[in-house]
Amino acid sequence: HHQYRSLREKSLLRVGVNDDILFAIGALHDSIEDHPECEDSIVVNFHPLVYSIVVSYLTREKEKETYADYIRRILSNTYALYVKYADLSDHLSHNPTVRMRSRYTRAIEKIADEIQVPNQDRW
Repeated sequence: HHQYRSLREKSLLRVGVNDDILFAIGALHDSIEDHPECEDSIVVNFHPLVYSIVVSYLTREKEKETYADYIRRILSNTYALYVKYADLSDHLSHNPTVRMRSRYTRAIEKIADEIQVPNQDRW
């Protein structure tokens, strides 16, 4: 995921964020999505704030919540907003299906409005 993480860091830098905690949260979010069994090592090896944001805000329980509810939850945490903005920017740059592009575009527009990303700087 090194290249993927670099793309996310570029997305964060583009909106004026240069924060190692946010970079770590973004990388760990991907790790838990791809390898849920890693969650225990995150608890042990990272600051509780990092763990809390990754698990409480950025990890979607697909069987328990809609995507819209998931995005609403993210809107309530500043760290999660920036990380999800970068995450969605990257997803949109990798030729998603028409259905996923529509879903990601609606979500990123809400997030970009919330963090006040100027239109010319959006994904």
